[in-house]
Amino acid sequence: KNKTPNATATSTTPTTAASSGSTATSTTETSAVPTQSPFLAGNAHPQFPAGAAGQVSVVYQAPISPQQNGTVVPIVLDNNSSKAVAHVDISGTAKDASGKIVGSGDSQGTSPSVIKPGQWTLAFIYFQPGVSLSSSDTMSFNVTTSPADTSSYNTAAVQVTQANVSGSSITGGVQNTTGKVVMGSIRVEAYCFDAAGHPVYEQGAFTPGSGDLAPNATDSFQINFYDQQCPSYLVGASGYYK
Repeated sequence: KNKTPNATATSTTPTTAASSGSTATSTTETSAVPTQSPFLAGNAHPQFPAGAAGQVSVVYQAPISPQQNGTVVPIVLDNNSSKAVAHVDISGTAKDASGKIVGSGDSQGTSPSVIKPGQWTLAFIYFQPGVSLSSSDTMSFNVTTSPADTSSYNTAAVQVTQANVSGSSITGGVQNTTGKVVMGSIRVEAYCFDAAGHPVYEQGAFTPGSGDLAPNATDSFQINFYDQQCPSYLVGASGYYK
C-alpha cells in the first residue's frame, strides 16, 4: 500500500459512463455539498465539493505516490443524482505529461458500498506492480453503478458501530442493520486523513467470523497500521446480500 502523500492532487478529471442497469445519471439536478454517510465511523469529519449534477463522479483524488509493490490512490466520489447506487466500480487511467497512457487501475469497492443521493463515499484505485507511475502523472476516471437493492450478490453497506485506536491498530465492531442476510466475512476498510481532511492512506481487513451475518447480528474487527500514523480516520464495512 502507498505511504502518505504530502502534496495536493495534480489532476482530477472525473467522467461517468453509463452501463446496463447503471444509475450514474439522473434527470434530477442537485448541487448541495455532499454529506458523510452514517454507515461510517471514526473521528474524521471531512467535507468535499459537489460533483457533476445528476451523476456519480470523482470529486477528489489523492496524489500519486508510486510504490514497488503496487500503488494505491485514494479517491472520493459524490452521488449527485436522485437515486441510491451500489456495486460502484471505478477504473482509472494515468497519463504522463505527453498524454501517453502509463497505467490502468481499478477500484476494490467503496466505503460505504451503497451511496445515497447527496452523500460521498471513499474508494481507491489500485495499480498493479510493474507499472511505471510518477507523482506528476494525471488521472481520469470511468464510473459505473447498479441500482441499490437487496438482490442476491448486490453490495450491502454494513454499519460500523465502533472504531477505536488501540496501539498501532484500529479496532471496533460492525452490525448488519440491512434487514437481510449478508454473506461473510465482512470487508472492513479504514482510511486515514491528513490535516486538510483529505484521504491519504487505506488499509483493510476482514471480520474473523466466516459465516453469514444475519439481520442485527454483530462482529468485530482489527486493522493493523504497523508504522503508519493515523490520528484522523474513518472506517466503513461492506458485504454482499445472500
